[in-house]
Amino acid sequence: SDGASLEIDPDDADGWARALSTLATDDSERARLVEAGHHRASMFSWNRSAQDHAKVFAELRASG
Repeated sequence: SDGASLEIDPDDADGWARALSTLATDDSERARLVEAGHHRASMFSWNRSAQDHAKVFAELRASG
């Protein structure tokens, strides 16, 4: 996640409570996560996804 999310064990109820509390009360941490999320999202595009899929499909066709 490159620091763009809070990582919580899905079975850790106390961890979820702490994370939600952090998001609700810590303005600087919330702002950091938003900024990191925008940076992370900028690494993806529909065009790049299509190109990556086309490459995989071509490799599968060539090997098959």
